Amino acid sequence: MQEEPRPWASLVVPDAVARIPNMLTREEQQYLIWVTSALRRGSGAVVDLGPWLGCSSAALAEGVRRSGGGVRVQSLDLFEWRRDYMEGYCPADLPEGSDFRPLFREQTAAYSDTIDAERMDLLAGTWRGGPIEILFVDAAKSWDLTNAILRVFGPSLVPGESLVVLQDFKHMPTFWLPLVFDSRPDLWEELHDLASGDTATYRLRAPLDAAAGAEADFSKDSFRAEQVVEIFSRRLERPGGRRIGLSYYRALLTYDQFGRAEELLAKLLSAASPQELARLENSAKKARWAWRDEGLQPLWGAIQTGELDLADRIATAFELAEEPRGMVAIGRIAQLRGDHRLALDWFERAQAGGASIDHSVVMFQATSWVATRQFDAATRAIVDLLLSEPALPKDQRTWALFILRDCWRTQRNAEVALTSCARLLERHPDSPEILVFASMVARECENPQRADQLLGRARVLDPGNAETKWMFE
Repeated sequence: MQEEPRPWASLVVPDAVARIPNMLTREEQQYLIWVTSALRRGSGAVVDLGPWLGCSSAALAEGVRRSGGGVRVQSLDLFEWRRDYMEGYCPADLPEGSDFRPLFREQTAAYSDTIDAERMDLLAGTWRGGPIEILFVDAAKSWDLTNAILRVFGPSLVPGESLVVLQDFKHMPTFWLPLVFDSRPDLWEELHDLASGDTATYRLRAPLDAAAGAEADFSKDSFRAEQVVEIFSRRLERPGGRRIGLSYYRALLTYDQFGRAEELLAKLLSAASPQELARLENSAKKARWAWRDEGLQPLWGAIQTGELDLADRIATAFELAEEPRGMVAIGRIAQLRGDHRLALDWFERAQAGGASIDHSVVMFQATSWVATRQFDAATRAIVDLLLSEPALPKDQRTWALFILRDCWRTQRNAEVALTSCARLLERHPDSPEILVFASMVARECENPQRADQLLGRARVLDPGNAETKWMFE
């Protein structure tokens, strides 16, 4: 674990490093200089994954120089300019997607004899540079990138010697890094956990290959919610552990632990200083927005289990009234509470806001149209859905036909029902569910011969068809 006092704390960061636009703290810059000047033995390469404009590469190169040289820092990146966030840190006015290696070389010119910059797509990259002694990682921005880094560079790490410096270890969006590394103490020995910044460093204990039991492809499904709680709780209890609190909060949201997430955030806010409070609240909001973009799992879980008060709390906490997919969820809550006019209002807002209206949303709307006796609108929506979605799952098709049945039985408009059946059978002549629905309509329109013909066809296509009962109930 981290030495006391921190031996890198007294290092002077030269202007040639500090002036480069970067997202590293001063301690992180000091630490990278120290790692390559004090810990490097010269047994392998120094690799920087995701150097951006080169501050981390320059710091590593400064340390190499102080220790006598002998190796060049290998800086690997896509080097593709992303205006939406890069311009804010460095207004270079480069075209979107352009190769910014010339800018990287300009920023790191003082270390041109110690840094090699190479374009690499880490998701499809290869490494042929031999053993790696120090691997600095600022590119593990997704599960897939983390897996690719371990797959491509892991076999070149030397047990007992190689260090992996994780710049985003405590960063809120990359909550999987503590899970991946802390879940395998047999593979990874933690060496340093910086007080300022998000960096933590691990030394490899055993060969990183399949024989060592390394996970081939980490994902959310690699960890249970209780593992997440156990790993993060241990870190949170350490001195200075609150820095990882937002990452823990983000992980709890991803693993559908909304109640625990609420408790944790309240605890973090209560312990925050007045100076920290605004930053913490803003970061928590970003965590909720990031979780929201993943699919609103806890909200829909609460809706499906009928926990509507909890669903309301989630919708409020995540400001879902401002987001089209959230509007759909709020409409569904209103619908389950029986307020169909309010539900329709939210569904319409969602469409106006640009929500992708999938088949579930169409059926939510149609259900509320039936409840408010807007039968023509419900019938049109369902018939259009069934005509336009030939691969609609069986349970969804059955739900849609239930809605049509309710329209028919309440409205009793034989012309509309028969016309709808004709259109649906023309589009789906071999759908047992639609054949059964058409049989029900024919029988109630006093055409038993046609009803028996349609039902017989359904039974041939799907012997023992369970749908022969529900449509007539």
